[in-house]
Amino acid sequence: MKVLHTITGLQIGGAETVLYRLLSVIAQNETDTHRVVCLGPSGPIAEKISQTGIRVYHLHGTGRLSAPKLALQLRQIATKFSPDLCVGWMYDGNLAAWWAQRHSKSRAIWNIRHSISDLSRERKSARIVIRLNALLSRSADLIIYNSQFAIQQHARLGFNNSGAIAIPNGVDTNKFFPDAAARKRWRETLGIGKHEFVIGHVARIHPMKGHAILLQAIHKARKTIPNMKVVLVGRDANKNNHLLRQAIVENDVGDSIIFLGEQSEVGPLNSMFDVAVSPSEWGEGFSNTIAEAMSCALPVIATDVGDSTVLIGNAGLIIPPSNSTDLAEALCEVYNKPLAARSVMGMNARERIVARFELKRMATTFQDVMTRIGGRLDRSNH
Repeated sequence: MKVLHTITGLQIGGAETVLYRLLSVIAQNETDTHRVVCLGPSGPIAEKISQTGIRVYHLHGTGRLSAPKLALQLRQIATKFSPDLCVGWMYDGNLAAWWAQRHSKSRAIWNIRHSISDLSRERKSARIVIRLNALLSRSADLIIYNSQFAIQQHARLGFNNSGAIAIPNGVDTNKFFPDAAARKRWRETLGIGKHEFVIGHVARIHPMKGHAILLQAIHKARKTIPNMKVVLVGRDANKNNHLLRQAIVENDVGDSIIFLGEQSEVGPLNSMFDVAVSPSEWGEGFSNTIAEAMSCALPVIATDVGDSTVLIGNAGLIIPPSNSTDLAEALCEVYNKPLAARSVMGMNARERIVARFELKRMATTFQDVMTRIGGRLDRSNH
């Protein structure tokens, strides 16, 4: 069975990471039957996929105005490769899968790894693409979401979710694990003292990711946690980001912040944290970064968005979104726990990931679904 994956871009992000992890498992047995089409910006994930032996087509789209050119290129790829199954990733990738499906007479699976609590919060261009996805959703043989929460939200937006399923993101627990050597190395590199309390936030800079709420919470928690450091990891998490710098100044927390920007390997980074936070205000379906932190045996604090409660269960703290006071109190609660209690909290988190959200489990489910849908095609009519 030949599979053509179409995705918006291959920078570091949630859906991009899930695709890479899936293909890294598939590539252990087959590389010639899968192809990836990157519509827009490339990045570290593209290189990782290429290293598995799976070919990546780069179309270098620069926005909606490049759509006619992309459509022509994609039609040529689909016609030549003649896939049995087109698999879309993210909203633009789903539209590309629809287009490739039309020109290859194949089956199609869409992936939506995002939740939408309020469509008005999305950019105008994104709202148009989401509405178009809803309009064309009946053409997909199956839509896969990463949370039940996202299924419900998209149904309210008019998506045809007949037979839709949720497959949570998977974590490679052999790459994300508690690493004492990495903890020591990273803390020494960044000049972080042995007894300083390190809060980690791994997320690109975007209003939905809750950086403003986190900085407010840090200001409120400083009296209780005077020895804190906050490590910000992710695209645009750097000193040159004007809005981020402004929020840091407004909350008077500059001496607590460490910028690391975008990192291609975050597994070892997690080990230097004492707690990982995800203060997202909306948009999360199933948080990769929290799942990865849990796999590294870290205590975690996350807002109640998407399927956070399903992911974390009783292995971490869940707080309401957009509430800096609750976040500050949760940080202080973890800080005030004895080290042994923090360790138990972290190990419970890792055990939950190993038992429920391990990568091989996710990859096996994906492969079974792709085989079931792609295997329906009658090649005699192809």
